[in-house]
Amino acid sequence: MGKKHTVMGNIWFLIKQSYALDRSMLLSAAARVPIRILIPLLGSYLTKYMTSLVPGQTREAALLWYILSYSGALLLLNLADNYVAARLKYDAMFVRLGHLGRIADKDMDADFQNVEDPEGQLLAQKAKEAVWSDRSGVEQLFGQMVDIFSAVFGLAVYSALLFGFMPWAVALLLVLGVADFLVGQRFSRWQYRNRGRWAEHDRHLGYLNSRAGDCRAAKDIRLFGLAPWLETLYREFLGDRMHWYRKEEGKRLGANWAYLLLAFLRDGLAYGMLIYRLFAGRMEISGFIFYFTIMTQYSVWISAMMNGLVAIKTSSYTAEDIRQFLEMPDCFNHGEGAPLPAGTCEIRFRHVGFRYPGAGQDTIGDLDFTIGKGEKVAIVGTNGAGKTTLVKLLCGLYAPTRGSILVDGTDIRDYNIDEYFGLYSVVFQDIYLMPTTIARNIALAEEGRIDRHRLERALALSGLAEKVENLPEKENTLLLKGIQEKGIELSGGERQKLALARALYKDGGIVVLDEPTAALDPIAESGIYQKYSELTAGRTAIFISHRLASTRFCDSILVLEEGRIVERGSHEQLMALDGKYAAMFRVQSRYYGQEGTVERI
Repeated sequence: MGKKHTVMGNIWFLIKQSYALDRSMLLSAAARVPIRILIPLLGSYLTKYMTSLVPGQTREAALLWYILSYSGALLLLNLADNYVAARLKYDAMFVRLGHLGRIADKDMDADFQNVEDPEGQLLAQKAKEAVWSDRSGVEQLFGQMVDIFSAVFGLAVYSALLFGFMPWAVALLLVLGVADFLVGQRFSRWQYRNRGRWAEHDRHLGYLNSRAGDCRAAKDIRLFGLAPWLETLYREFLGDRMHWYRKEEGKRLGANWAYLLLAFLRDGLAYGMLIYRLFAGRMEISGFIFYFTIMTQYSVWISAMMNGLVAIKTSSYTAEDIRQFLEMPDCFNHGEGAPLPAGTCEIRFRHVGFRYPGAGQDTIGDLDFTIGKGEKVAIVGTNGAGKTTLVKLLCGLYAPTRGSILVDGTDIRDYNIDEYFGLYSVVFQDIYLMPTTIARNIALAEEGRIDRHRLERALALSGLAEKVENLPEKENTLLLKGIQEKGIELSGGERQKLALARALYKDGGIVVLDEPTAALDPIAESGIYQKYSELTAGRTAIFISHRLASTRFCDSILVLEEGRIVERGSHEQLMALDGKYAAMFRVQSRYYGQEGTVERI
C-alpha cells in the first residue's frame, strides 16, 4: 500500500478531478449556498413581521402586499434551490461515473502482476466500492460542501443576530455542536479502519455469486455435486460479512443515541431560556417567535456543519481508496520508451529469478540463456516447473525479482510496456472470448478496420476456416450464447483454434504458444504441427507443450525443472544425453505405441 494522504489533500484531489470532468459543478454548488441561507432567514422575518402587526391598524392592501412579496420571494428561492439541487445531482453522478471510468482504465492498464496479486485485487475492490453507489463520497462531496459552506455563512449571519440578544446561547450551541462532530468522527474513523475486513468478504461473495450463474461452471457444479459445498461456503462468507455488518450497525446506533442526547441538551437549554424570558415579560411575542425560529435554524446550521465535516472526512476515506489504487506503482515503463525492434528479435535472459508475492521460495531460479533471431525453441518440463511463469516474464506480464530480460539488447523495462506487448503473438492456455463476432474476436478491432485477407489466412492456418464456412453468418457469427441471443458456443478445440487465429492475425515478431494443441483432437493437432514452420516463419518462436513429439519441429529444447534449466539441445542431442528429457520422452512414448510412432505424429 502506498503512502497515506491528508484529509485536505484527498478533498483537494476530488475537487481537482471533478473540475476536470465537469466545470459547471462548482458553479452549481456555489450558487446553492446563498439560496439555502436566504430561505430560512426570509421565513423568520416574515413570521416576525406578521406577528408584530396590530389588528385594525394595518391596511389590508399593505398587509396583502407584504404577504405576497415575502411569499413570492420564498417561492422563487425554493424553485431556484430545487433546480440547482437537481443540476448538482446530475453533475455529481456524471463525475462519479467519470471516476469509475478512470478506475476501469487503471484496471486495464496496470501491470498484470499488480492486477493478479491479492493486495492489488483488494485495492481495486475498495476503489470500485468507493464509486459504485450514488451514496458514495465522490457523488456526495459537493452536496457536503454546500452543507458546510451554507452552515458556515449561515452561522455567521445567525450568530450576529443572536449574540446581541443571548450571547451565552451562541457558546452553548457551538460547544455541543463540536461534541456532535467528535462523536461522528469517531464512528467514521472506525468505519475506515475496518473497511478492508469486510471488502474481502464482499469480494468472496461476489465471486461465488458470479460463478453460481456462470454457464462455464454449470457442468462441474452439477456433475460433481458442488452446489452444497458452494452453498456452505456462501453461508460462511455471508456469516462473516454479517458479523461486520452487525458491528457497524451497533457502532452507528451508539453514535445516533449520542447525537439524540446532545440534541436534547442543546435544544432543551436554549428553548428553556427563551420560554423563561417570554413568561418573565422580558420580550414580546413577535420577538419570541423570531428568536425561536432563529435559534432553531441555528441548531440546524450547527448540525449541518458538524455532519458535513464528518461526511467530508468519510469522503476523504473514499478518495484515499481511489488514490491508493490509481497510484499503485507499476514495475514497467508506461511512459516514453526505447524504440521497438523491427522484424525478428533476439531474447536474452540474464540471471533471471522470480518469486510470487508472499511465496516462501523462488518459482524461477537463475535463468541465463539466449534465443537467437528466428530461432524456434521448445520449453518442456513437468507441471509446476515454471514454464508458463517464464513466458509471462518474457511477455512483460511479470517483472523479474532479480536479473534482467533483454530483447534485441534492450532491457524490456526500457520499452514502453504497451508498445512492447505489440511484439508478441501469444496463445495462452486460458482463452478469453468476447460476446461479438468471430471476426472481431480474432482481429480485436472494429469491423471497418479488419483486414479480411489477414483474417482469411489466420482462419486457414489455425484450422478454423472449415467451421466458419459452414456457419450461416460465417465470420460474422456472434459468440457466447449466454450473452448474445443469436450467439453460438465453440468447443474447447475450436476455442483454441480461434486463439491461434488471433495470434496469427496479430502477426507479432515473437510467437509464444503455451500448450496450443491441448484441446485439439490428434488429427487437428497433427495438422498444426505440419504447418508449424509456416505459422512461425520469419519470427522468433517459443513453444510450450507436454507432448514431447511436438518438440521435434523446434531448433532447440529447454528442459525446465524447479525453475531452472537442467538440459538444452535438439531432440537428438537430448535423447543421446539420456537425461531428464529422454526419460520423459520414453515414458510418454509408451502411451503412443512404439517410439517411432511418436516421431511420426
